[in-house]
Parts: sequence; structure tokens; C-alpha cells
Amino acid sequence: MKVDMENKKLVLKCESPIRSLTWTGKWVGATCDDEHGQIYDTVADKMFMLKNGHSGSAKSISIDPLCEFVATSGCDGHINIYSVPENEESSPQFI
Repeated sequence: MKVDMENKKLVLKCESPIRSLTWTGKWVGATCDDEHGQIYDTVADKMFMLKNGHSGSAKSISIDPLCEFVATSGCDGHINIYSVPENEESSPQFI
């Protein structure tokens, strides 16, 4: 779900229903009824897919208060933790 408040443009797109949403100011994160989560950098205007997803639906997402890590949980009973990208050229890393 990608929304630019001035231009009302889409920033994150899910092909299935959105199950969880988090917003820290700089980062917006979402999980949908697919295997992956997504995070969006509102400053750099860039979307990142969280790879190495769940074997079932991703159900929730949370970004830590220091914006260093993002966690997703899924129907597979796992919690996946990723590092948040430090700059536009890097990508989230599955930990």
C-alpha cells in the first residue's frame, strides 16, 4: 500500500488482502496473504520486498523502534527477521 499524501500515489501493492500494516515515520511495512512482506522507505521513495518469505501466508509485520530490524510472522509458525536497508543501494537481509 503506497500512498504519497500530496499526489495520492500507491507505494506498496499487494496482490492479496493486506493482513498487517506498520508505519514508523520513515518506514511503512505491510504483509498480505502471500509469502512475503514489503517495506517502503518514505524518504528515498523506494519499496523493498522481504525475500525468504514464509511457507504460508505472512500475517503480521513489525519494525523495531530504532528502525534497524523488521520482523514478519506467518501461518507456518515462523518469525522471520530482516535487517532494514541502510541506504538506497542495499536491500533487506534475512537474518
